[in-house]
Amino acid sequence: LAGVWSYWSMPRLEDPTFTIRRALVITTYPGAAPEKVENLVTDKLEDRIREMGEVETVTSQSMAGLSVIYVNVYEHLDDMQPIWQRLRNKVRDTIPNLPQGARRPVVNDEFGDVFGLLLSLSGEGYANSELKDMAEEVQDELLTMSTSWSSCPRAWSGPEPLIQAVHRLWLPLLSASLTTIFVFLPIPLAQSMTGEYTSSLFTVVTVTLLMSWFLAMSFVPLLSFFLRLTPKKQAQGRQPVISGWYARVLGACLHRPKLFVLGVIALMGLSAWGFTFVPSMFFPPNEREIVVIDFWQPYGVDIRATRDRLARLEQWVKEQKEVESAGSFVGYGLKRRSKPHFRTAGHLFASWSADLRWELRYRSGFPERTRTLCLPCGTGSSRT
Repeated sequence: LAGVWSYWSMPRLEDPTFTIRRALVITTYPGAAPEKVENLVTDKLEDRIREMGEVETVTSQSMAGLSVIYVNVYEHLDDMQPIWQRLRNKVRDTIPNLPQGARRPVVNDEFGDVFGLLLSLSGEGYANSELKDMAEEVQDELLTMSTSWSSCPRAWSGPEPLIQAVHRLWLPLLSASLTTIFVFLPIPLAQSMTGEYTSSLFTVVTVTLLMSWFLAMSFVPLLSFFLRLTPKKQAQGRQPVISGWYARVLGACLHRPKLFVLGVIALMGLSAWGFTFVPSMFFPPNEREIVVIDFWQPYGVDIRATRDRLARLEQWVKEQKEVESAGSFVGYGLKRRSKPHFRTAGHLFASWSADLRWELRYRSGFPERTRTLCLPCGTGSSRT
């Protein structure tokens, strides 16, 4: 079904597209005879144009007051814009050698462009000036329809507007995504611990932005196409509320440009002042409801004594009503965040459902403790 739909909806051309490798150099020389045009204008331009290695043949027509030179480029060349730019440079260098009275040569590199659609407008009883005004209005509407989503037909017969939009927007959106990606490029290039620690941020941003761009250029237009085929009916003359509000705000800003600029400057200054109150930190505090207790013992204490004392602490922690669960490890345990002394340390992990209010009770019940501290990052609060 997808193949059949693609076959019937794909754009069709009478002839395949190909590159026209020909340009015209047109020079006017008012009042000059054909012989004079050829000797003073055409020959000088031809000699300079033949210096280009990309040019295959050069033919010309010299008429009364007009010189037309046809420049043909080799067929194996594909990128024509640099070639046409060099052609313009050659023609510009010849201008000082042209006779007085000759106009500036014009290089037409769009010689092969043709129109894919021709529209005619006719009407009985209308003057040519009136038909011209109507044709200009139709032209403006067609240009608006091809560049604005809001002016697209309510029911599309094909995906041509979406294809045009994708062709028009893929490069600007890709450039914006790459610009954001390059902002994070110094992170993986930094030869430091910070760069190594945060290098994954660059990967995440790169993958996210590129995938977002890919979906915006593929899935979103496809989804829009199917949704717009069956639009919801809208009351005649009614517009969405946000459209009317936006139009009023936009009109007010356009009628008072100075006030609008001053307002933007004031808002920017207000945001800069408010930003000074934002705390600066490398990572935000960890809000997981887990407390880690590092239980240290003096050097030389038997591991069985450490185990007994830690078991007593674990039992006490489990008796607290705020604690949901607790577990302890002696001498070993999970992947640790610090290196403990073997046989002289234990770890206890506890999670709670409310704020802990039992630190003072812990201090009074276990005189073996040495110090208590809270870490802003890591696995949560830590007390030793």
